[in-house]
Amino acid sequence: MNRCLELILILSKILSGITVYVLVGSMFAGWLIYDRLDKPNFLKRMRILCKTFRLCLAFLIIFRVIQVGGLFFETHYYTQPSAFKIIFNCVFVIFFVWFYLKYCWYYLKNRDDNGIIFGWYMKKYVAMKKNKNSIKQAYEYLNKALEYNSDSVFIWSMRALFNQCFFDKPDLADEYLIKAQQILDNSELPSQKDKATLESVKGEILLHRDNIEEGLEHLKNACDLDTSSYKEKYEKAFKEYRK
Repeated sequence: MNRCLELILILSKILSGITVYVLVGSMFAGWLIYDRLDKPNFLKRMRILCKTFRLCLAFLIIFRVIQVGGLFFETHYYTQPSAFKIIFNCVFVIFFVWFYLKYCWYYLKNRDDNGIIFGWYMKKYVAMKKNKNSIKQAYEYLNKALEYNSDSVFIWSMRALFNQCFFDKPDLADEYLIKAQQILDNSELPSQKDKATLESVKGEILLHRDNIEEGLEHLKNACDLDTSSYKEKYEKAFKEYRK
């Protein structure tokens, strides 16, 4: 009995270590796949990887429980873990559980492939927009996202802003603003966020065209609709153009 128990404890320790390496490898593989999520079959690969991660996580928890149970037995070859190792192992498991819930679970519970890819393009757009040298790439991601959600007031508004402020195409900017307004008008329950976004973009475009009074008025409307998002932008523009 003791020999059998000893073997189980030793195997659990070895397999636990192997499982940790597999989990860490899965994390890195997931980041590589994520960067190409819009490529054919890469979303499928991501889901397979998430299922693998979930299975390995379940095994890791079982192996850790067995090792903690080994504290109550005296064995000849099995070295009992110290209190520090137990705490460290628990933190390790908690980290993997957190990683699964934050990143893997999303792909397994959400079966809307178009919605996932749309969200991916929008995240890429936001990341590129922060870098002034990647404006064209950010715009490309925005256009790609439009293919998966053609009724997005936000995307049409941002396309208008890009064409006005970065590409010097005011006619195209006006066309996209009209499209965004049409979508908003035709919506049964237009959201305050969409209204605020469109008002803010109209304001920025008008300010860019030196129409200060109207531009500030639209920014004020955006601030009234969504104070938390647009108050700072309105106040900054007000100070800049009211000097």
